[in-house]
Amino acid sequence: MEFDEEAPDIPIFRSEAYGWRGIIELNKEYTKENVRNIHAGNTQKHMVKIGEIPNLVWRWLEDQGIAQDKRALRRWLNDPDNRYFKTYQGRV
Repeated sequence: MEFDEEAPDIPIFRSEAYGWRGIIELNKEYTKENVRNIHAGNTQKHMVKIGEIPNLVWRWLEDQGIAQDKRALRRWLNDPDNRYFKTYQGRV
């Protein structure tokens, strides 16, 4: 986290805007770096990043009723056509 030089107690928040193609490329790189089942056997139940979905796609999933339905969202994420929205190589 960065802080303003003139007001050191105020944090600076950054937001990056990039298109869905940028997210897909980042997801591909992340997937290569994080091998499948790296957290298998972890008893601490840490959260694992399984994907990154652009806001436009998420809104479409909400409109279709997929985002609110855990089973439907899992099916959508596990569909090979949507594999580049996942950062986890296993099944969700």
